[in-house]
Amino acid sequence: MAEVYALPYMWNDAEHKNPMCDWLRANNIDPNTVPVRSRITVSDGHIAVEMIKLDAAGGKHLDEATRRLALETRVFPLLAPMPEKLRAALLLAADPVDAGPPWARALAAQLDEINGLLTTLVNRSGGPP
Repeated sequence: MAEVYALPYMWNDAEHKNPMCDWLRANNIDPNTVPVRSRITVSDGHIAVEMIKLDAAGGKHLDEATRRLALETRVFPLLAPMPEKLRAALLLAADPVDAGPPWARALAAQLDEINGLLTTLVNRSGGPP
């Protein structure tokens, strides 16, 4: 049975963020490429993760149509099980967009927009300073 985990607003909560980042790294997933409001599905010994799409140089890819970060779903082998305390906190049956309080969804949308704008500026300037 697949378990769906949503990361709606917990990235700013050290109690959840640090163990989640550790778990992602233990499964060879870079937590810096897993955005707020992403969905992680664990099923049949694999992890499907919504991630920021990277370009050939490893930079964040911007979707020209939406002016937001482009996302893609990637599948990894499950190398380390999620710690039970973290699993219990994150296990959600609902769509991650609907998870969390309204203020958190609004803030996440604004952060996505800001991240997209910053990515555009960095790409236009030729890279970070």
